[in-house]
Amino acid sequence: MSGRAGYAADTLVPQSARVRIAAARTKQDLLLPAAEMNVSAAIVAGQHGHITQDWRAGGSLRTRFTEDDIARLEELSNFPIARKQPLKVGLLQLG
Repeated sequence: MSGRAGYAADTLVPQSARVRIAAARTKQDLLLPAAEMNVSAAIVAGQHGHITQDWRAGGSLRTRFTEDDIARLEELSNFPIARKQPLKVGLLQLG
């Protein structure tokens, strides 16, 4: 991988799994290593895209997080994530 690898590459996906992830051609090829590593298929699909620059094989497995999703995750973890832009919740603006 070039540039900054990120949390998934540094922490969630072992170096030994990257060759297998890079070789994936189908969704099934991505689902099995995800299950074996006990991580989301979206994580493995994202890693496949980053490694190969081909986002098609796992495109439908990747998910997009909304501000509401992030707010809910922060609420559950009690660990606020720094943002570039303030979070708007209803009429309130946080941050």
